[in-house]
Amino acid sequence: QNGMRRCIHAGSWANVYRYDDPTDACGGNTGAVVVKAISEQYPDDSNIERLRKEREISTLLSTRCKAVRAPLANACRKEMITDNQDRFLNDQRFICFEWTPGITLREWIQSQQSHLHISAASRSSAAHSVNGIKDISRRHLMSCISLAYNISKTLAEIHDVGGVILNNLSVDHII
Repeated sequence: QNGMRRCIHAGSWANVYRYDDPTDACGGNTGAVVVKAISEQYPDDSNIERLRKEREISTLLSTRCKAVRAPLANACRKEMITDNQDRFLNDQRFICFEWTPGITLREWIQSQQSHLHISAASRSSAAHSVNGIKDISRRHLMSCISLAYNISKTLAEIHDVGGVILNNLSVDHII
């Protein structure tokens, strides 16, 4: 039985959906799965091959790099995954992963910008001391440096241990 589906990313050749799976019928443990499916307008062999390679590389990297998740192998049965017209997808046209709660790097940056705007407005308030403002700025800077370090370390691990170079890296693709 299909769970509720939400498109969480519309890409140039594939879309990413979050399917609710409250009984974990797809093999996950979080009550949801992520399905990357080739867009209906781009079902050609080159994109099917691209998705096949992504499935293969993700499977390999998941055994070597802790930041990479393995696809749910044969767990998402094709009768559970439908396209926008509720037609069943060919199992070569999608790849399933367990849902990982979190936010994208873009969302994190936006939340930090909102926080900084609030902090900037607070600077004009006499209620905040100079040391309080410096502490907020220092914590924000350390948080940014820590995040940049962890992203760099993960990319290096994927490259060095997995032998893979990511060619589609963006703030929307980092959780």
